[in-house]
Amino acid sequence: MIENTLNAGIPVFVSEWGSGKGHDIYAPPNLAAADKWHAFLDSNEISWCAWAVAASNFYGRSELDFWQVWGNPMNYNYRDLSNWTDPSRMTTHGRYVYRLLTGRDTTVTQTSFWPEFNGPVSRINASGGWYSYHGATSTAANAFDDGAHRLTFTSSGAEHWVGMGFEVTRGRMTQCGYGIGYTYKGASHSLQVRQSNLGQGKGSTPENPNNFDYPMNHKIAPAVNDWTEVRIPWGYFWQRGFGERVNRDSSLIIGFEWAIDATINGLSESEGGLWIKDVVCLGDLSGAPVKRSPVKPEIISPSVKVSGRTLQVRLADSGKVEIFNIKGKKLRTLKLNQGDHVINVKRLSRGTYIINVTSGTSWKESVKMVVK
Repeated sequence: MIENTLNAGIPVFVSEWGSGKGHDIYAPPNLAAADKWHAFLDSNEISWCAWAVAASNFYGRSELDFWQVWGNPMNYNYRDLSNWTDPSRMTTHGRYVYRLLTGRDTTVTQTSFWPEFNGPVSRINASGGWYSYHGATSTAANAFDDGAHRLTFTSSGAEHWVGMGFEVTRGRMTQCGYGIGYTYKGASHSLQVRQSNLGQGKGSTPENPNNFDYPMNHKIAPAVNDWTEVRIPWGYFWQRGFGERVNRDSSLIIGFEWAIDATINGLSESEGGLWIKDVVCLGDLSGAPVKRSPVKPEIISPSVKVSGRTLQVRLADSGKVEIFNIKGKKLRTLKLNQGDHVINVKRLSRGTYIINVTSGTSWKESVKMVVK
């Protein structure tokens, strides 16, 4: 149908598309199908908009939003431009769209899972003692566990979420200008903060009188066998979305709760649990000494420019240039080494051509060339 429309001389614009399956926001992206879709769009010079430059707050599970909930730059340090281009903050769909738009490598590595923090740190002590909820068991560990508290649980008979936590004096957290830190080992989990304006009869509506939708760290801590330090900025904490929206306020914090989804973890009490120790307040960075990053060596940024019948190509690694006509037929392939290249395509007849340039295994960019 689109081809018939184009042949009739009618312009076509794709106002919305996604890499998922239909309208199922939980379906994982089908990138192979998306590749075929965009090959068709590119060969016919059809412009498009992708769904959606947003960060879902619906349990953080929408696969077709650009940002992960914790990674949305509008929630955390939006003035740092690197946060807008960090692929680890994006969903799989977001990384795919970003690569289409920029040609940049969007491979995600977990060399530094949590942000580095170099400011003041102070220990947080429980004012009301440790407790457990939803059928879990919280116990103070012996010296063998380095003074940690342990959460044990069963996957059968317990509610969906189980956890442990402790209370703090209201107003104590106002000095934690950056966020919260702790050390753990064991099961995959998240940390939620209890606010005095949330809970039974608070922050509620007639439809939802018990609003326990506490702000939660949406960057889930993975299961680990060794003690691991966590540093969480306040910008990572957002409600899961099942309750009335209430603003996060560190002055209203009255407790912390480490939550495990027993169904997802699939663990029984005999198979594992979660150990927490050294809960700390991460102070404001203003006025604190900041560790400077070492100077990085210059990195060649690949690029391609068109000027008349001339291509100006810069490759960070060996690569190639492919020339296609408007119908998608490949006319020529040039293999190139790293560096700058000037290519004159004077033998091409008048018309419109698509130039694909690749560098290494990850960088690719397509440009249009109109030969008059």
